[in-house]
Amino acid sequence: MAAFLRWFRWLGIPVVGGLFFAALAILYPDSEPNTPRWGSFGGPALAALVLGLGQAYLIFESGIALSRYLDRHLTWTRHPRRRILLQMSMQVLVALAVTWLVGEVYVQLGGYDTAAHPVLFTDLLPLLLLSLFTAFLLSGTYIGASFFAYWQAEIAAREAVTAQVTQARLQALQQQLDPHFLFNTLNTLTAVIEDDPPRAVTYVQRLATVYRYVLRHQHTAAVTVREELDLAAAYLYLLQTRYPEGLRVTLEVAPAHYARRVLPMVVQLLIENAVKHNRSEPDAPLLLRIYSGEECLVVENNYQPLPRPAPSAGVGLPNVARRYEAAAPGHPVRVEQTAEVFRVRIPLLPLG
Repeated sequence: MAAFLRWFRWLGIPVVGGLFFAALAILYPDSEPNTPRWGSFGGPALAALVLGLGQAYLIFESGIALSRYLDRHLTWTRHPRRRILLQMSMQVLVALAVTWLVGEVYVQLGGYDTAAHPVLFTDLLPLLLLSLFTAFLLSGTYIGASFFAYWQAEIAAREAVTAQVTQARLQALQQQLDPHFLFNTLNTLTAVIEDDPPRAVTYVQRLATVYRYVLRHQHTAAVTVREELDLAAAYLYLLQTRYPEGLRVTLEVAPAHYARRVLPMVVQLLIENAVKHNRSEPDAPLLLRIYSGEECLVVENNYQPLPRPAPSAGVGLPNVARRYEAAAPGHPVRVEQTAEVFRVRIPLLPLG
């Protein structure tokens, strides 16, 4: 937009200034007054040219300043009609005021307003009509340029959101298929096969449920709470097998919320985040609670961080927050932490 306005100035100010110069020269030719008082101006023609260019400059620059001011204080998103009406009306008022001022200066400097030949409002009417036409032309141009810049910014923002959602989904998928997760899972499976073969079968089935869910919903925009809880149950089975005495889970989600929707794999990521960053030992078990809140699903755990913080790749809680920010504006993830509890509230999305 800056390049367009620069070009528009360079071309428009001389052209419009020339039109104002012609209007002044036609309305008040050199031969009209008997004793014009031009002093060092070098004649009415030069004065008309200077004033015409100055008038054009003031009208152009005031229009640009007005457009930039409204871009900051009256955006296209909230009040498009009010923006158009206000910008056009203010541009017209400024143009008429500048034109009247220039006309008065020209008349007084040229000595045209005499007792014998007083200058009337109707004498300036052609100049004011030209100014009015210019104001409408400029306001239309500035409105179009401003809206085009806004439209381009919106397209760029939507493309950024799309890229962000895609990246977040990829990170969620990578989290599920993390080699360390698979390595730990297979180690646990080996121990279970030796000690409890029937339980090993259930373990493999739950592992298959997790990966089947990942493959099925990696490109899904949203899933029901019921589907997300099924994944959480399968994933928690794997974790509780690995930490039989170190992880205790409570599920208290109201059935009325089962049909509501959340982003896929967010509950699993929050469970993984809790297990990764907190101690889960028999003498200090991790107490994990998943329950319904007001228009949200809550994942809560007792806060007992590891002595040495676990390395983070930014695919746990930050991933969930970014995905909601990108895919569901106006529905932020809320994080609450005290000395005893760490709590994350996941917004429930509208049905449909």
